[in-house]
Amino acid sequence: MNIKEFYTQVRADITNENFENLVTLQLTKPVYFNWVIDVFYEMNVKNYPDSHALIWRYNEKERSYTFESIYGEANQFLNFLRTHGIKKGNCIFSQLPLDPANWISLLAAIKGGLVLIPSSINLTEKDIVYRFETIAGTILKRYIKKRRQPMLHIPVLTITYFIFLHPEQQDYLKL
Repeated sequence: MNIKEFYTQVRADITNENFENLVTLQLTKPVYFNWVIDVFYEMNVKNYPDSHALIWRYNEKERSYTFESIYGEANQFLNFLRTHGIKKGNCIFSQLPLDPANWISLLAAIKGGLVLIPSSINLTEKDIVYRFETIAGTILKRYIKKRRQPMLHIPVLTITYFIFLHPEQQDYLKL
């Protein structure tokens, strides 16, 4: 069974609550596989472009994304990264709260073959330095609130880009 058949069968079994069938499914490992292209796009964006992919609620705020819109934003973010020299295999150290930007960056990272390293938003400077000394990330994405927060002084790091995502504007700012 190929990837598309596998995911089609998984979706049908879950929808019909045939959970016992899930353990019997056999998958032939493909030579090349990209979940965003082969599954997310092929089975969701193509077939259900205007259906809800994500409904995000926090306090009084709510944002809704269709499969087509979240895929489009992920492509925009991936194109932004590529425009600034980020390529397949580069690491992204992500420091975001539970926000749609997480999903958008995850889809972009998978599609672009990037290595996404998610982390907690409450890391200290010492924690961040340790992670960069051990993982050598190429990019640091950091969530900011109303104003830009001061940059951390981390002299041992060689970070190509700092990308600040503003929660209300979803802008990508190169520093």
